[in-house]
Parts: sequence; C-alpha cells; structure tokens
Amino acid sequence: MYMPAAIAEMINPGLNPFGKYNKDFSSESEKETAVINWIAQHGKDPSVAIGLQACQISWDDDEYIYRASLPWWRC
Repeated sequence: MYMPAAIAEMINPGLNPFGKYNKDFSSESEKETAVINWIAQHGKDPSVAIGLQACQISWDDDEYIYRASLPWWRC
C-alpha cells in the first residue's frame, strides 16, 4: 500500500474496502460502490513510489541474506 492510501485508512479505519479493517458489507452492491469510490479517490495503482534503502536484507529466517556493497560511483 502506498502512503496516501495508508494515511486515509489510518484516519478512517474501514474506509478501504481491501484493507485490514474493512467492514462487512450488507450487500454486494454496497461493496462494489465502496470499491468504486476507493479506486476513484486513490486509483488502482499508486501514482507515487517510495524508495527504501537498506544495507542488509534477509528472509526465510536468515536463510537468504543480501548485503549491499558500495554504490557503483564509489567503487
């Protein structure tokens, strides 16, 4: 999830029909309306990307570890 949608969901839990705190809809048409409104407001895909930087990444209980080296301009 990207930041504008995450902030909107934090401010109004249940607003995001796909989110962690999505509400139970009484009908399928009510859910469809919520999805259409969410997409109209936030879009299907994020319009901005956030770049994260880490020096070490591991997964599968440290079975796989990737350590970043110096940037190419410093080698």
